[in-house]
Amino acid sequence: MNRVNEVTKDAFNALIQLRNLPKDASVRPEHLYQRLRGYVDEVIARGKQTGMTETDISDVVYALVALGDEIAQRKPGAVRAHWHQRPLQLHYFAENVAGDGFFERLERIVRDPRRIEALVVYHLCLELGFLGRFAVRGGESELEVVKRRVREGLGPLLRPEAVSRRHLPKKERLHSRSMDFIALWLGLFALLFALCFIVALRIALDRMRDDLTDRSTEVLESFAKSDQAERG
Repeated sequence: MNRVNEVTKDAFNALIQLRNLPKDASVRPEHLYQRLRGYVDEVIARGKQTGMTETDISDVVYALVALGDEIAQRKPGAVRAHWHQRPLQLHYFAENVAGDGFFERLERIVRDPRRIEALVVYHLCLELGFLGRFAVRGGESELEVVKRRVREGLGPLLRPEAVSRRHLPKKERLHSRSMDFIALWLGLFALLFALCFIVALRIALDRMRDDLTDRSTEVLESFAKSDQAERG
Protein backbone atom coordinates (compact mmCIF):
# COMPACT_ATOMS: atom_id res chain seq x y z
CA MET A 1 0.00 0.00 0.00
CA ASN A 2 3.04 2.30 0.04
CA ARG A 3 2.56 3.20 -3.62
CA VAL A 4 -1.04 4.34 -3.37
CA ASN A 5 -0.21 6.24 -0.19
CA GLU A 6 2.66 8.02 -1.92
CA VAL A 7 0.45 8.86 -4.89
CA THR A 8 -2.56 10.20 -2.97
CA LYS A 9 -1.34 11.48 0.40
CA ASP A 10 -1.05 15.16 -0.57
CA ALA A 11 -4.43 15.16 -2.29
CA PHE A 12 -6.10 13.58 0.74
CA ASN A 13 -4.40 16.11 3.00
CA ALA A 14 -5.79 18.95 0.87
CA LEU A 15 -9.28 17.41 0.95
CA ILE A 16 -9.16 17.11 4.74
CA GLN A 17 -8.09 20.76 5.01
CA LEU A 18 -10.98 21.76 2.75
CA ARG A 19 -13.42 19.73 4.84
CA ASN A 20 -12.18 21.36 8.07
CA LEU A 21 -12.27 24.88 6.63
CA PRO A 22 -14.24 27.14 9.02
CA LYS A 23 -17.45 28.62 7.67
CA ASP A 24 -16.24 32.16 8.32
CA ALA A 25 -12.79 31.66 6.79
CA SER A 26 -11.80 34.48 4.45
CA VAL A 27 -10.41 32.55 1.49
CA ARG A 28 -10.67 33.00 -2.23
CA PRO A 29 -12.65 30.08 -3.66
CA GLU A 30 -10.78 30.20 -6.95
CA HIS A 31 -7.53 29.75 -5.03
CA LEU A 32 -8.90 26.65 -3.28
CA TYR A 33 -10.15 25.32 -6.60
CA GLN A 34 -6.82 25.75 -8.39
CA ARG A 35 -4.90 24.37 -5.44
CA LEU A 36 -6.97 21.19 -5.37
CA ARG A 37 -6.66 20.81 -9.13
CA GLY A 38 -2.91 20.98 -8.70
CA TYR A 39 -2.96 18.10 -6.22
CA VAL A 40 -5.17 16.02 -8.51
CA ASP A 41 -2.73 16.63 -11.38
CA GLU A 42 0.06 15.42 -9.09
CA VAL A 43 -1.88 12.21 -8.43
CA ILE A 44 -2.06 11.56 -12.16
CA ALA A 45 1.65 12.25 -12.65
CA ARG A 46 2.76 10.18 -9.64
CA GLY A 47 0.48 7.33 -10.63
CA LYS A 48 2.15 7.12 -14.03
CA GLN A 49 5.62 7.42 -12.53
CA THR A 50 5.02 4.58 -10.07
CA GLY A 51 3.54 2.23 -12.66
CA MET A 52 -0.14 2.30 -11.76
CA THR A 53 -2.46 1.18 -14.53
CA GLU A 54 -4.45 3.77 -16.46
CA THR A 55 -7.65 2.24 -15.13
CA ASP A 56 -6.52 2.54 -11.52
CA ILE A 57 -5.34 6.12 -12.05
CA SER A 58 -8.66 7.07 -13.61
CA ASP A 59 -10.70 5.46 -10.84
CA VAL A 60 -8.53 6.93 -8.08
CA VAL A 61 -8.79 10.42 -9.55
CA TYR A 62 -12.54 10.01 -9.97
CA ALA A 63 -12.96 9.16 -6.29
CA LEU A 64 -10.84 12.10 -5.15
CA VAL A 65 -12.64 14.52 -7.47
CA ALA A 66 -16.07 13.27 -6.38
CA LEU A 67 -15.16 13.74 -2.72
CA GLY A 68 -13.67 17.18 -3.39
CA ASP A 69 -16.77 18.38 -5.23
CA GLU A 70 -19.09 17.10 -2.51
CA ILE A 71 -17.08 18.69 0.30
CA ALA A 72 -16.88 22.04 -1.52
CA GLN A 73 -20.58 22.12 -2.35
CA ARG A 74 -21.43 21.56 1.30
CA LYS A 75 -19.64 24.79 2.14
CA PRO A 76 -21.73 27.95 2.37
CA GLY A 77 -21.35 31.09 0.33
CA ALA A 78 -18.69 31.80 -2.26
CA VAL A 79 -16.96 28.40 -2.16
CA ARG A 80 -20.15 26.55 -2.94
CA ALA A 81 -21.16 29.02 -5.64
CA HIS A 82 -17.76 28.82 -7.34
CA TRP A 83 -17.72 25.00 -7.29
CA HIS A 84 -21.29 24.75 -8.52
CA GLN A 85 -20.30 26.52 -11.73
CA ARG A 86 -17.18 24.46 -12.38
CA PRO A 87 -17.07 21.13 -10.48
CA LEU A 88 -13.83 19.21 -10.74
CA GLN A 89 -15.59 16.19 -12.25
CA LEU A 90 -16.66 18.35 -15.16
CA HIS A 91 -13.06 19.42 -15.75
CA TYR A 92 -11.51 15.94 -15.53
CA PHE A 93 -14.30 13.67 -16.78
CA ALA A 94 -16.70 15.96 -18.65
CA GLU A 95 -19.64 14.84 -16.50
CA ASN A 96 -21.57 15.94 -13.45
CA VAL A 97 -22.96 12.68 -12.08
CA ALA A 98 -20.20 11.61 -9.67
CA GLY A 99 -22.78 10.92 -6.97
CA ASP A 100 -23.76 7.85 -8.98
CA GLY A 101 -20.54 7.34 -10.90
CA PHE A 102 -18.51 6.86 -7.71
CA PHE A 103 -20.54 3.82 -6.71
CA GLU A 104 -20.71 2.41 -10.23
CA ARG A 105 -16.91 2.41 -10.40
CA LEU A 106 -16.69 1.07 -6.87
CA GLU A 107 -18.93 -1.85 -7.83
CA ARG A 108 -16.47 -2.88 -10.56
CA ILE A 109 -13.49 -2.43 -8.27
CA VAL A 110 -14.84 -4.43 -5.33
CA ARG A 111 -15.52 -7.39 -7.63
CA ASP A 112 -11.88 -7.56 -8.74
CA PRO A 113 -9.53 -8.69 -5.92
CA ARG A 114 -6.51 -7.48 -7.93
CA ARG A 115 -7.57 -3.85 -7.60
CA ILE A 116 -6.85 -3.48 -3.93
CA GLU A 117 -5.07 -0.10 -4.30
CA ALA A 118 -8.08 1.55 -5.91
CA LEU A 119 -10.33 -0.04 -3.30
CA VAL A 120 -8.24 1.51 -0.52
CA VAL A 121 -8.80 4.98 -1.99
CA TYR A 122 -12.56 4.46 -2.24
CA HIS A 123 -12.61 3.18 1.33
CA LEU A 124 -10.83 6.32 2.54
CA CYS A 125 -13.24 8.56 0.63
CA LEU A 126 -16.19 6.84 2.27
CA GLU A 127 -14.55 7.14 5.69
CA LEU A 128 -14.04 10.86 5.05
CA GLY A 129 -17.78 11.22 4.61
CA PHE A 130 -18.58 10.81 0.91
CA LEU A 131 -22.30 10.17 0.49
CA GLY A 132 -23.07 10.63 -3.19
CA ARG A 133 -26.47 9.26 -4.16
CA PHE A 134 -27.03 8.12 -0.58
CA ALA A 135 -27.21 11.72 0.69
CA VAL A 136 -30.96 11.34 1.14
CA ARG A 137 -33.13 10.50 4.11
CA GLY A 138 -32.89 6.78 4.75
CA GLY A 139 -29.76 6.37 2.64
CA GLU A 140 -27.55 5.66 5.65
CA SER A 141 -28.51 1.99 5.88
CA GLU A 142 -27.85 1.37 2.18
CA LEU A 143 -24.54 3.18 2.40
CA GLU A 144 -23.55 1.04 5.38
CA VAL A 145 -24.11 -2.07 3.26
CA VAL A 146 -21.72 -0.66 0.66
CA LYS A 147 -19.13 0.17 3.31
CA ARG A 148 -19.38 -3.35 4.71
CA ARG A 149 -18.70 -4.82 1.27
CA VAL A 150 -15.66 -2.58 0.90
CA ARG A 151 -14.31 -3.64 4.29
CA GLU A 152 -14.82 -7.28 3.37
CA GLY A 153 -13.01 -6.66 0.09
CA LEU A 154 -10.03 -5.18 1.92
CA GLY A 155 -9.99 -8.26 4.13
CA PRO A 156 -6.75 -8.74 6.11
CA LEU A 157 -5.74 -5.08 5.66
CA LEU A 158 -8.45 -4.13 8.17
CA ARG A 159 -8.05 -7.15 10.46
CA PRO A 160 -5.24 -6.58 13.01
CA GLU A 161 -3.42 -9.71 14.11
CA ALA A 162 -4.25 -10.89 17.60
CA VAL A 163 -1.81 -9.28 20.02
CA SER A 164 -1.71 -12.33 22.30
CA ARG A 165 -0.26 -14.49 19.54
CA ARG A 166 1.85 -12.00 17.66
CA HIS A 167 4.91 -12.30 19.85
CA LEU A 168 4.74 -16.01 20.66
CA PRO A 169 7.53 -17.86 18.80
CA LYS A 170 6.28 -21.32 19.78
CA LYS A 171 2.90 -22.88 20.39
CA GLU A 172 4.29 -24.46 23.56
CA ARG A 173 4.71 -21.03 25.04
CA LEU A 174 1.03 -20.35 24.62
CA HIS A 175 0.24 -23.72 26.23
CA SER A 176 2.62 -22.95 29.10
CA ARG A 177 0.94 -19.60 29.70
CA SER A 178 -2.45 -21.27 29.69
CA MET A 179 -1.30 -23.79 32.32
CA ASP A 180 0.18 -21.01 34.45
CA PHE A 181 -3.07 -19.10 34.15
CA ILE A 182 -5.09 -22.14 35.27
CA ALA A 183 -2.72 -22.80 38.18
CA LEU A 184 -3.02 -19.16 39.26
CA TRP A 185 -6.80 -19.32 39.28
CA LEU A 186 -6.79 -22.61 41.18
CA GLY A 187 -4.53 -21.05 43.80
CA LEU A 188 -6.76 -17.99 44.11
CA PHE A 189 -9.83 -20.21 44.41
CA ALA A 190 -8.19 -22.26 47.17
CA LEU A 191 -7.23 -19.07 49.02
CA LEU A 192 -10.75 -17.70 48.69
CA PHE A 193 -12.19 -20.99 49.98
CA ALA A 194 -9.83 -20.91 52.98
CA LEU A 195 -10.80 -17.33 53.80
CA CYS A 196 -14.50 -18.20 53.59
CA PHE A 197 -13.93 -21.21 55.85
CA ILE A 198 -12.10 -19.09 58.43
CA VAL A 199 -14.86 -16.47 58.42
CA ALA A 200 -17.55 -19.15 58.79
CA LEU A 201 -15.60 -20.83 61.59
CA ARG A 202 -15.16 -17.49 63.38
CA ILE A 203 -18.91 -16.81 63.19
CA ALA A 204 -19.70 -20.32 64.47
CA LEU A 205 -17.27 -19.93 67.39
CA ASP A 206 -18.76 -16.56 68.29
CA ARG A 207 -22.24 -18.05 68.32
CA MET A 208 -21.02 -21.00 70.40
CA ARG A 209 -19.39 -18.64 72.88
CA ASP A 210 -22.59 -16.61 73.18
CA ASP A 211 -24.63 -19.77 73.69
CA LEU A 212 -22.22 -21.03 76.37
CA THR A 213 -22.31 -17.66 78.09
CA ASP A 214 -26.10 -17.65 78.12
CA ARG A 215 -26.28 -21.22 79.38
CA SER A 216 -23.66 -20.53 82.07
CA THR A 217 -25.66 -17.51 83.20
CA GLU A 218 -28.82 -19.60 83.40
CA VAL A 219 -27.04 -22.35 85.39
CA LEU A 220 -25.55 -19.83 87.81
CA GLU A 221 -28.90 -18.12 88.29
CA SER A 222 -30.59 -21.49 88.87
CA PHE A 223 -27.87 -22.50 91.33
CA ALA A 224 -28.26 -19.20 93.22
CA LYS A 225 -32.04 -19.64 93.50
CA SER A 226 -31.61 -23.20 94.82
CA ASP A 227 -29.07 -22.04 97.37
CA GLN A 228 -31.37 -19.28 98.59
CA ALA A 229 -34.26 -21.74 98.89
CA GLU A 230 -32.21 -24.12 101.00
CA ARG A 231 -31.13 -21.28 103.35
CA GLY A 232 -34.66 -20.08 103.69
